[in-house]
Amino acid sequence: MNNSLFLDIDQTLERSNPKEAVDRLCILLKNKGDYHPLFEALMLQARMKMGLPALLSQTGEELTPEQKTAYETEVKTAARTVGQYFLDEKNLLNAWPYYRMIGEPAPVAKALDTWEPGEGDEETFPAVLDLAIQQGANPERGFALLLKKYGTCNAITALGQSFPHGGPVRQKAVALLVDALTNDLRNSLALHAKELTGDVPPDTATIADILKIPAELMTDESYHIDVSHLSSVVQYSLEMPAGETTKKVIDLCEYGSKLSPRFQPNSEPPFEGGYKDYLTYYRTLNGINTEEGLAHFRLKAESVENATEMTAPAEVYVHLLSQLGRHGEALQAFSRYLAQANPRQLACPMPTELARQSGDYTSLAELCLRRGDAVGYAVAKAAGK
Repeated sequence: MNNSLFLDIDQTLERSNPKEAVDRLCILLKNKGDYHPLFEALMLQARMKMGLPALLSQTGEELTPEQKTAYETEVKTAARTVGQYFLDEKNLLNAWPYYRMIGEPAPVAKALDTWEPGEGDEETFPAVLDLAIQQGANPERGFALLLKKYGTCNAITALGQSFPHGGPVRQKAVALLVDALTNDLRNSLALHAKELTGDVPPDTATIADILKIPAELMTDESYHIDVSHLSSVVQYSLEMPAGETTKKVIDLCEYGSKLSPRFQPNSEPPFEGGYKDYLTYYRTLNGINTEEGLAHFRLKAESVENATEMTAPAEVYVHLLSQLGRHGEALQAFSRYLAQANPRQLACPMPTELARQSGDYTSLAELCLRRGDAVGYAVAKAAGK
């Protein structure tokens, strides 16, 4: 800090009072862009305005409840002021602690929406990703920045190993990966098709459309994208509901099903058939050849010898029925294939939710009776009344 500030404080105190000295200090620190000390100066200014001691204990035990409430309001005001000064300079890293301190991440999340790394940001970029993703300021934007800067491989690794968010936030990250991989694969296929035919596929052509153009596209164990990326994204997309993202995954699986057996993913049942099984799953999820797809996965559930140890085939079948709005059938399937499974280890909808959706509390009661679940039985009976 510049020594002139100390001299200014002394001179102001000589001709006036401590309050004016602190007011002037706040102005000078603001003008110098020295925002961290400014926060402390603003808090001192607030204490003097409130008639509090210049120094408070860390616990604030000397304050009355009313004073504590009023002082906390001053803290929030000062934090917002200093945080905004940093945001005005696009300094997210220094702005974030102030907004996080008062539990208001929205301004930093909004700033991240339009933030792009510029020259000189190479060293700070990882820290921005950390505050966006790991610290939760704006995980979706953070993942998009990671994907754009470091590419698909690093984004897949991050999603699998260090992405701390679930639910809709994770689904948005998966959707970004699907979009990126779909665009990369389509561009690669279009370039190859042009080399083979001399014609550029129209912009409206999908991956499935391009695959129909020259048969030579998929000969000699050729591939047009990193096959490990394809496998990872298709498997991550199992977390997604029916909709635009999983419709794009259908195209990815169409492509994958034409790859050499050497490039098929090593998956456990019910996806031991590689991309053909995944293709059936995503088609069924989106209402394409529904009955055929359900029969495919019902057969897999029925073929399991030890259903208490290998539950995935039945879970997928129950999940698909539920996603298709056939909750009553899903409850019956759960009762048939998963009655003795540990519910804490299952990823499909639970019987209570399926009963609530379908209104079939009789089947729920019967299932609870078989499982020896007295509480669940009571719930089912009460709900049925």
